[in-house]
Amino acid sequence: MDQFPFLAVTAIILGGFIRFIFLKKVTVSTPSMAAVMAAGIFLFASLPKIPWLSPFSKELSAVLFATWFWIGASILYTVFKGDIYKKHFEHPIKMFAVGTWVAGTSVLTNVLLKYFTDLGFLPAMLAAFNTGLWIVYLIFCLKNYVTILSGPLKDKIHGVVLLATVSTQSLVLLWNNIYPTIMTPLVDRTIIALGILFYLIGFILIARRFFFNKGWSLEDDWTNTNCIIHGAISITGLAQAATHAFPAAFTWVLWTWVFVWFIVVELLEVYRAKKRIAKYGVKSGLFHYDVTQWSRNFTFGMFYAFTIQFEGFGVPILGKLHALVAHYGYWLVFLFIFIETVLFLVTQVDPLWYSKNKRHREGGMLY
Repeated sequence: MDQFPFLAVTAIILGGFIRFIFLKKVTVSTPSMAAVMAAGIFLFASLPKIPWLSPFSKELSAVLFATWFWIGASILYTVFKGDIYKKHFEHPIKMFAVGTWVAGTSVLTNVLLKYFTDLGFLPAMLAAFNTGLWIVYLIFCLKNYVTILSGPLKDKIHGVVLLATVSTQSLVLLWNNIYPTIMTPLVDRTIIALGILFYLIGFILIARRFFFNKGWSLEDDWTNTNCIIHGAISITGLAQAATHAFPAAFTWVLWTWVFVWFIVVELLEVYRAKKRIAKYGVKSGLFHYDVTQWSRNFTFGMFYAFTIQFEGFGVPILGKLHALVAHYGYWLVFLFIFIETVLFLVTQVDPLWYSKNKRHREGGMLY
């Protein structure tokens, strides 16, 4: 018996205690599920490579489930309040972050399937819910593509639009685990191709804004979500490598694209960090927590997951680079997850004694 029910309930109770006693009382933002995506892909691909941490795979998976549960509960609360549309769906660009809900649920379900066998109907229930959510999400995506393309919002675009690709490809991976008889090669190719179409639309919009337009600054306008330029193709490549929907050469093409854009985007991030430190100082410029930072952790983890999914390469030099990432990439993924977790705790924990003092100072108003 894998004891998933016991571990999950314990993690949810402890998570609730931490959430309501120790964390700051802030509204959960739309891309909050990016934390589940990042932690989930770490548990799925990198954790087995770390000998001293992998024995705790079940406990950590339960913590991931509890994190998903409490973020989901906060989102569900907006449904009962009647403002879910205003908070999460109204803005044509920010709405794309709902894709983290789909991808986060997909990654979570695959992690649970990897480490537990006593899940009962839970995986099928999560997959069915996620499929319905994805359909609703795509309807809004298609509507908002038109809005963005026909108005001034195309000059505000950033990597969040690529979550349409991420969410779609995450379902390819999930459906192949839950509905293997339905996911024929034709279905795999169709869904993967749909995700690539979404990527092309998003990539063109991002390139138009940042590579062909002026009037933006790297330190203020380049966003964390632009790392999804390579992350979205990493998950596309993982779906391709896992299903073999297309010839093996296509996997190599995808991996090469990811590697090139990984270098480009992350070098820009290093330069951006330098400019932000010069403008805002180290604390505000580099160590300011934002929930979208989890997207970088996800893209790093997904690149590693994609890399270890296939072996061999048609071009020798790329084969050596592939081997380098496969052998050492998990340490980089772990390092970034560790740093982001520490940053979250340092900036988001609201100690009990401080909460009491704040309540006293503000006349009982704690928000």
